[in-house]
Amino acid sequence: MKKIFSFIITCALITKVNSQIEISRPIGKDSKDYTIGYGGFLNFGFALTEASDITAEGGAIYFPLRESGFTQGILVCPIKLGYRYSIDGTGTGFYVEPQVGYCVAGGKSDDYVDEDIKGFVWAAGAGYMFPSSRRSNYNLGFRYESIKYKNGSVNFIALRLSSSFSFGKKKSD
Repeated sequence: MKKIFSFIITCALITKVNSQIEISRPIGKDSKDYTIGYGGFLNFGFALTEASDITAEGGAIYFPLRESGFTQGILVCPIKLGYRYSIDGTGTGFYVEPQVGYCVAGGKSDDYVDEDIKGFVWAAGAGYMFPSSRRSNYNLGFRYESIKYKNGSVNFIALRLSSSFSFGKKKSD
């Protein structure tokens, strides 16, 4: 645990860190059985240019089963790598962010089934990065994500609000 904490601190000192909250809606098969999901993430951005970052992200999302009192549902914990590109080339404004990764932990629990959810993850996101102070930015994003696992898939759309804190300078061209 000490090594993981040290790695996170090191990444924070050399990158831009986004702390994100998310509201998600499952879509597809059986999605009507679940309510709105909630999650939180840390997204680390490693600057390539003023307009682009390589991203690494980890977090968790929980989709409660309707009328279960938050005792049953779907919990997923994906870890992803991505590429965020600012369309106008400034590092702010509209951006796109495709991601791929793996759901390292997760589960689905209801009256009939308990199953593990681990498998390949892909996501397609877009958003708007608001210009802000020198050390922090805010962004609003929208994303589609799909997790493929042994017994099926978990698919959802999400609305994200994040605040990024930069501990270093962005590289320029």
